[in-house]
Amino acid sequence: MKDNLIVINKYKMLVEIYSNYSLVFPKKYYSLKDRLENILFDNLKEMYIINSLTDKNLRYIRKEELVGNIKYLNYLFVSINKLNILSDKQYKVLYISLEEIYKCLIGWIKIDK
Repeated sequence: MKDNLIVINKYKMLVEIYSNYSLVFPKKYYSLKDRLENILFDNLKEMYIINSLTDKNLRYIRKEELVGNIKYLNYLFVSINKLNILSDKQYKVLYISLEEIYKCLIGWIKIDK
């Protein structure tokens, strides 16, 4: 099934990029790994749910929440970069993708204003 929304396609690409990295988390950071991976997939699920909503006000509110989740996701990427789990180059690739997603999301929000 092909998605028509650019933001969803870009986000799916981000998830694939992250999934292709062979990141090794020390045991004491497993909870960070789980949190990161859960939020990655929860955000994608949220995008699909938002896209299916008909109430513009509810869509707007949930999109705003999604912006916060994207910013939090970047914080998690920064954290694993500082812990040297994620290389600077890998972080840069993820950051550029997140920045594109953020811009698309802002445009998507403006539709419901």
